[in-house]
Formats: sequence, structure tokens, C-alpha cells
Amino acid sequence: MASFATSVYYIRPQDLREDLIRAILTADESRVLLVFPSRMRVRLSGLDLVLIRRQAERSGRGVAVATRSPMIGSLASDAGYPVYPTAARARRQEWPQAALPRTPLAFPAFHAAGLPVDLPPRPRQFPTIYNRAVWEWAVFALSVFSLVVLIVFLFSRAEVVLIPQTRTQTLEITFIGDPTVIQADLGGSLPVNEMNVILDGEFQSESTGRMALPDAHATGDVRLTNLGDDILDVPAGTIVRTLGNPPIQFQTLEPIALPPGEDQAVLTAVEAILAGEDGNVAAGTIVAVSGIMGAELSVTNPEPTRGGTIRRVSTPTQADVELARAELLSNLAGLAQASFSDLETGYDFLLPATIRVDEIIAEELLPTPGEIAESFYLSARVRFTAWVVSTREVEGVAQQLLDANLAAGEEAVPGSLVILPVDDPLVEDESVTWTLTLQQQVREAIDPVFVKEFTSRLGSRMGDWLVDTYELVREPSIQHAPAWWPWMPPFPGRIVVVIQ
Repeated sequence: MASFATSVYYIRPQDLREDLIRAILTADESRVLLVFPSRMRVRLSGLDLVLIRRQAERSGRGVAVATRSPMIGSLASDAGYPVYPTAARARRQEWPQAALPRTPLAFPAFHAAGLPVDLPPRPRQFPTIYNRAVWEWAVFALSVFSLVVLIVFLFSRAEVVLIPQTRTQTLEITFIGDPTVIQADLGGSLPVNEMNVILDGEFQSESTGRMALPDAHATGDVRLTNLGDDILDVPAGTIVRTLGNPPIQFQTLEPIALPPGEDQAVLTAVEAILAGEDGNVAAGTIVAVSGIMGAELSVTNPEPTRGGTIRRVSTPTQADVELARAELLSNLAGLAQASFSDLETGYDFLLPATIRVDEIIAEELLPTPGEIAESFYLSARVRFTAWVVSTREVEGVAQQLLDANLAAGEEAVPGSLVILPVDDPLVEDESVTWTLTLQQQVREAIDPVFVKEFTSRLGSRMGDWLVDTYELVREPSIQHAPAWWPWMPPFPGRIVVVIQ
């Protein structure tokens, strides 16, 4: 807001009326502002202020008073001066036309030489009352009325509600959280604390591995020849085999009384000991007899053995287990963030980017790789850790940074601080960095004590004074108690000033 050209004169305690008149007459501008000291006594009376104003009017100059003293402000207002709380506000305002004092000032009469005149005392006049009883009742009623008025005057209360205009103050800052930092500072460094939570979870997944299992036993015929001179009893279950490594073993299925001689060789049925395709061997490969009969018998298979088969089944692989473990830990990490939020004390700010697996305490896999299973289950107990920052420390640093950037004469609206994240926290080595936007509402600083002292003296004119002095959303709300009492309390202590 633009300022009017104004000459400012700061009144000194030793200044007299003649000093102020001289300062006004020699001022460079047509508007002269008299600034009174707030904590020092001055040697000026109400009559001096009236004479100074009249002299200024004769010289064509406008004059106003700037003071925070309720007593001087009331005295200057009664003498017809525009009164402002600060010189800056007075420069921005257009001053009203000078007016005569609002209340008559009683000053003693003076000779032309300046000496007081001794006026004769005025004679006392007494009313003529013929009815003594009426007079006594009148005096009694007047006394009671005066007492009621005095009680209300002394004990009346008033509440003044002011709603100053506000604006939004915004500041963006990057914070660095570090476990080695002990105390927060205005540079953005903040101490971080570690929280832990233990969670249990399980995950089911399909097996992708395939495994071959023996199904049917191979069968065939072998020719046995008795190499001895006597009949040889060959019992069922005699083991014959190939010479491979490992050898494929077969067993005879029935007992035989085998006479000696090559021309007495006998064909007998055999079956592979182990099921599967390995029992399907070529002709002429079964050539050895196991056991003590190996030196008395010779064996061969004229035809290949057949019928050995396998079947393929599902089984979990190690890759399946690793994928299932990753999925389980990811699911538990989401639950961990919710659990950390539940554990917050109301004074902690969780950094989700710092949530990590601290330890897999226990893990169970059913079934294991190599076992037959279409699906498998993986269960685990995991400890997660995360970093948290004290909300009170963040708000404390934010409030100090915002207050340091307040304009002169402004104050923060209590409880209006808002902290908004600009981006996700970035974890780097042993620290975390993130950017926040700090916002709060600010308003013109209003001193309730000053308002109470000044309004208690201005009375009914206080509403206009408040509107002229402060930038308000709307006119002040004034509530009197009792409600029918129209005047302001005489004592500042009976006035409550509420700033919303």
C-alpha cells in the first residue's frame, strides 16, 4: 500500500509546547506526524495538545499522533487528533479532517500575563423540597440505582473477537535423516531411529519341475547251462546280471533242476529287479550269475528284455522355491508397512523406503525339491526393520524455518502448520534424503494486551479504531455481559480479546 508524504517528529521527554509548534511550522510536508514515546513521560497537557492542533490548522498543516500508550492516545483523541498505533500505519492512512474535542476540556482561567485568575466561588443552590418523605424516598432510590450502576460498571465484561486476514506461507526444504545425528538442526539434518517387527506368513505355489519314476519291470528269458557233472537245483530268485556299471540285475521266476551238459541248457523266465526303462537290455547282455552258483552256471539272453517303463511326475525345483520366497517376502513387506504404522506412537514419521528384511528367523518348505508334489507350501518367520523420524523434531525445525521467514509485523496462525512430501525418500548408504513442502497460515500480529488497554479507554469508538488499525476479515464482534450493558468495562482485565 502506498504511503502519503509525511514529516515525522519523534517527541522527546523534555519537549515543550513551543518545541512542537516550531517543528510543525518548519516541517517539509503538509502532513506532520507526532510520535510519542511508549515508556517515557512527556511534559504536555491536554491544553497543550489543543493549542498545538489549532496552530497547525492556522498554518494549513494536518497533524496526527502515533502512540501505543492508551493514556496518550485517549488524550490526543479527545483533543481532536487522528490516533494510530504505529508511524507506518499512520503514513499509509488518509487522515480525517481535524475536529473539535469530543468532550469539553476544563482548563483554569488565566490573566493576559499568564497568571491564574482567582474566581469567586459559585453559590450553592439547594432545591426546595416540601415533602420530606418524598425527598427521602427519592434519595434512597437514587442511591440504589447508583449502587446497581456502580456494580455493573465495575463487574461488567466484554469479549472482543478479531479475525485478521491471513495468507499462506510456503517453504520447500530437503531433509537428511542419519542415524549418527543426535539432534535436529536448521540445516535439515535429522536423527533417525530404528523400529523392528516380526511377521509370520506362508505362500503356496505350483511345482514346475518334472521327475521320472520307475513304473513297470522289464521281463524276458535267459538260457541256463550247468557247467558241472551233477544235476544242479537252481532255485527261484537266482540273480543274473549284465556286466555294465552299474549292472542291471534280474531274478529267475521259478525253480529248475538243471542236468549237466550244454545240450541240456534250459530257457527260464526272468524279471528285472528294478522297474523302469533300464531293465530293457539287448540280447546277449545278461551273462553273469551272482552268488555261489556263478562258477557252476553260465547264462545268456537270446532275446532282448522288454516291458520296463517309467512315469513322469511333478516336483518343486530350487528355482520354484526361490521365486516363492521372493513373493512371500514381498507380501510380508506390505504387511510390515501397515504394522509399522500401527506401532507409531503419534510422534514418529515412517520412511517406507527404508523397510527391509533384517533376518529370516525360521523357514519351512513342504515338500522339498525331489519329492512328488503338484504344489508346495513355503512358510517363514521374518524380522523387518525400518527408520522413523520424530514428528515433533520435523515440525520443530519446520516451524523455526517458517518463522525465520516471516515478514515484520506478522505471526503464524497456531495449529496451521502443514507438511507435504514432494517426492519419495531416497535411501543412500547409511542415510535417507527426502524433500518436503512446509506451509502455514500467517496473519498480522495483534497484541491482545495493547488492544485491551486501548479499547477500554476508547469505549464505543473502539470498533472503528480496530477496523482502521488492523486488516480484518470482517468487523470485530463485541459481546457484552450483561448483554443489555452497552459500554465497555473500565478495566482492561475485564476485557477478553479472542484472535481467530
